[in-house]
Amino acid sequence: MQMSMSNYDLLQAKVDAELARYTEELMSHGPQEVVDNAYELVIKNELAVRLESSFLTKQQIRALLDQENPLAYIYERWEHDHAAIGDLLCDTIYAAGNDAHRERLTKTKHRKEETR
Repeated sequence: MQMSMSNYDLLQAKVDAELARYTEELMSHGPQEVVDNAYELVIKNELAVRLESSFLTKQQIRALLDQENPLAYIYERWEHDHAAIGDLLCDTIYAAGNDAHRERLTKTKHRKEETR
């Protein structure tokens, strides 16, 4: 178990360093480069944070450690699967529309009751 924990710590450090390098590189090109790559930066930050709760096996940790840039490797897989975020965003918009409609109905009902 100690070896796995140590390898996990190495992986987390490697991912964090890679993220720092990516962020520095973006910043060195100016604000427009940051804006143009904001999505990738946000997702890579989120992937780095969620690494700790990903329940990777020892073998998966070692395999990711073998990658020169494990964060880029993970992000490449995300790019192919990110369509699911579109569905989540649509669900959120739909739910917000329902909530706003209920709030509007409640406000209208209260206004009618106040005018009586």
